[in-house]
Amino acid sequence: MARIRLRTLTPIHIGSGTEELISGIDYLKVGNITYILNKDRLYRVLLERNLFDRFLTGIDSTTKWLEEFMYKEGLLKQKVLEDICLYRIHTGGLSPKRIRPFIRDAFGKAFLPGSSIKGFLRSSLIYSIVSLTEPQTLERRFFDSLRELENKKYNLREQAKRIGNFLEDELSNFFIPYASEKPHRDIFRTLLIKDSLPIKDEDIQVYEVRNIKKGGEATGFYTFTEAIKPGVEIELDTHLKDNILKTFSSTGKKLLFSNLRDILNMAQQFGNRVMENEISFFSQSEQLKNVVYTLSSFRSKLIGKIGWGTGLEGTSVFSALPPKVKREIKRRFYRVSDNRDFPETKRVVFEREKPSTPLGWVEFSLED
Repeated sequence: MARIRLRTLTPIHIGSGTEELISGIDYLKVGNITYILNKDRLYRVLLERNLFDRFLTGIDSTTKWLEEFMYKEGLLKQKVLEDICLYRIHTGGLSPKRIRPFIRDAFGKAFLPGSSIKGFLRSSLIYSIVSLTEPQTLERRFFDSLRELENKKYNLREQAKRIGNFLEDELSNFFIPYASEKPHRDIFRTLLIKDSLPIKDEDIQVYEVRNIKKGGEATGFYTFTEAIKPGVEIELDTHLKDNILKTFSSTGKKLLFSNLRDILNMAQQFGNRVMENEISFFSQSEQLKNVVYTLSSFRSKLIGKIGWGTGLEGTSVFSALPPKVKREIKRRFYRVSDNRDFPETKRVVFEREKPSTPLGWVEFSLED
């Protein structure tokens, strides 16, 4: 089995699908460290010290209440905090009221899902196929799909969710154009990528993330997010199932890949396209020069963008679509006219109230 080796170039956040953690309820911050609480362990400690009833009667809605209660009862000590926490994380000088958690296993350990990498590689393959397809063909199939959705009386939200299926059909039709069962037409059944081993707690940190407009103006939206630090190396076992790949070869259609290196080469083309789009976006403002410098340093690397903050351009092949299709997507689903920037914002890590670095960038390598 081969191994994909990743090195994080900027902070990486993969969401857990759970609600944000709330200060004073889900975690306590002591110094530069935030302790994410295990409620069962906390209650056990309170029961052992006959403090549980006092704890229940004193609960109020202020975020500092739990911290003050723990301090008053002599529980705000390292040994106790280690005993009642699920995990701890470095937050430095940040004092977040809510934190967006990283995906974790049942033991509270962060990991990188294989599906996150596979999703990026899948988009890379579709990007390659779209690049090889005549624009007029893509336009026709897009508008045919749109009419079909309208005829089925789908509302705009449902149309937006389903319109991407025409690109999935491009992927399937490229390899097995006449098969009737869609699951058997998915060439990515040939690719297996396992989840990573647990990531060390010290390799995760909380970052402040804001939305930035093209001119450098930050919007009102911001969040505090658990993310893997830059410079962390992660390995994921991977395998290309040759027996299934032969099924696709037997159709007589030309395959775009026959091994894992071919897939990573396509990923590099897609990653470079996303990177150049981001450089173009951030170059419009002098105050974003650090972000541009960071992105420009990736030009000689085999890169990709994964996780939260990837945006429409990183999770889809929007940038490679014909102009007529892009205009219709902007107009219909995003209410954006042709003369307005699109996307209007991108997420950026802030440090000391200034934009610092983009989210989501990793460097790939393959170990056979």
